This record gives sequence, structure tokens and C-alpha cells, in this order.
Amino acid sequence: MAKTLLIVDDEASMRKLYSRVFSSGGYAVSMAASLTEALELTAANAFDLIITDFNLGDGEGTELIRKLKRSDKHTKAVLISGSLTSEELLETAARHGIQACFGKPFNSEELISTVSALLA
Repeated sequence: MAKTLLIVDDEASMRKLYSRVFSSGGYAVSMAASLTEALELTAANAFDLIITDFNLGDGEGTELIRKLKRSDKHTKAVLISGSLTSEELLETAARHGIQACFGKPFNSEELISTVSALLA
């Protein structure tokens, strides 16, 4: 059975990129354009991994991760940000128990490799 990913990004072009990259890799991909939409999807579905942008139109990706980890502390997540410095991104990921983080722009091969390793 395919591993399930929830990808949360308020930029349509980024969601399209993620969808193309991960769907072709055999993952079952769901998309959300906002924190609210992501929370609705996670209330109704279980996901093997969450990939979220830091800045969402209606909140922060870390809020999503924090809420999900309350019900399942083993939630796996990748945080992506174009607004935080590398140091801020690493500190934020560590503070929220996020397994990996990437600054924008990022190398898609590195992201694919990281996702694969987290789901192995």
C-alpha cells in the first residue's frame, strides 16, 4: 500500500510541484492550501508524513504539527520555509519535534531522499 503524504502550502505552484514529484514516486498525496484545510483533512484521514510550509495564509505549519503531535507524538513531519533563516528553521524544527526542514529554494532530490528515509 502506498505511503500517504499530506502536503500543506498556500502557494498553488508549490502544491503542483509537490504533487508531481511525490505522485510520480508512488506516494498517495493529499493537498491542503491552508491550516484550516489541513486540520480538516487530518481529522478525517491518517497520514504517514506531513510536509508543511511554515507560513500559511491562516496560520503556521508548526501549529498543525503541534496539534497532530498532541494526538500522536510519533507524527512525522518536514517543515519548509522561505522566510526563516537556516538557524531559525533548525531551531523551530527542533522545538516542535520536526524530523527535517528545508529552506526555499530547496533541492527536490534531497527532499525526496529525506521523505523516503523518514518513511523507511
